[in-house]
Amino acid sequence: DTDVTISAASTVASVTGAIADCATSNTHFCVKVNLLAGETGFFEFSGLTGPSPNITVQIGKTYTFDQRDSSNWYHPLGFAFYPDGAHGDDWGGPEQAEVEAAGQLLYKINGAATTCPDAGATGLDCYEPMFFYPRPEWMSKKYTAELTITQEMADASFGGEIFYFCHIHSKMSGRIIIQNADG
Repeated sequence: DTDVTISAASTVASVTGAIADCATSNTHFCVKVNLLAGETGFFEFSGLTGPSPNITVQIGKTYTFDQRDSSNWYHPLGFAFYPDGAHGDDWGGPEQAEVEAAGQLLYKINGAATTCPDAGATGLDCYEPMFFYPRPEWMSKKYTAELTITQEMADASFGGEIFYFCHIHSKMSGRIIIQNADG
């Protein structure tokens, strides 16, 4: 007979560390994907605790979500009024409403708004396809999404909450809690 000792891994979430060449602030979130959390990973944000943390924002401010970390490859960030946004409530179900109005969301590559023929109001249709490029080519650029919290967005939200999600994989959502301009 052999004695076997089984010990559990810690379930305590830790604060996500710094991401190279990305400066976190109250309005600039450095994003990475923890590929070991969940089936396709969960988003983490430098300076916040654990996978899929709640993010608190204020009306009237613009927030930059910086996806330069290599773990974001194949995980373009989106924003919606329901969890999983473009993926709908069920597999194959209809898409839910996303944040996609001009003046609320702008996708950028290397600091410039995207300019492909299908850019639309937000540039998503130029931004998202880049995440399918071969990894070395994808990594040669810097990707950001600028989310401006408006009163109209707060009014359309579900109880003052919107959600971030992955445009390619479902079940990678997290909450964004909207506060008034004065907090």
